[in-house]
Amino acid sequence: MKRIAALTLVAWLGSIGAAHGTEAFIAVKPTCRTRHATLISPAGAGRTIALEGTGHTNILDSGTTLGSAEIEAGGRTLHCGILGQLQTTNPDGTLAFQHTLSCEDHSLFLLHTHTTIEAQSACPTRSGSVGVFEETSVIEGMDGPFAGWTGEDAIAGTIDCGFVDFTFTASLTRP
Repeated sequence: MKRIAALTLVAWLGSIGAAHGTEAFIAVKPTCRTRHATLISPAGAGRTIALEGTGHTNILDSGTTLGSAEIEAGGRTLHCGILGQLQTTNPDGTLAFQHTLSCEDHSLFLLHTHTTIEAQSACPTRSGSVGVFEETSVIEGMDGPFAGWTGEDAIAGTIDCGFVDFTFTASLTRP
């Protein structure tokens, strides 16, 4: 008999869906002595869920940010790393970024943003500026439980001498 250290099974539980008016996928991870089950994503084509959360990044250079985000997604909290990469500066002075979020449940999201920054002052102790920004984005689930999901989000935040704090709201729809 072969030993399997960890096996992930995805089971369709129609009875849970019938009881709650929705359908669900459950991930079951048998280990040596325990079994864990967690909801990984709502099922059903066309289903839309709300996302909201906060994040914090550091500006690494003129075109790169790196940090983390905490996202409330359909009743669960995702902890994600976030990498922002400047794609271009538009003729009107706005910026186009691509943000990649990689979360602990193996969700991978790409955000294609349109960013407007309002600089308020220069930093007194280091390079950079103090200001506020707004972004609108197209969000795509690239892998994991939300692969294929798409939506839009709105991000608002502050820049303080290379440190960025933001909040966001989004909606994602299953294809």
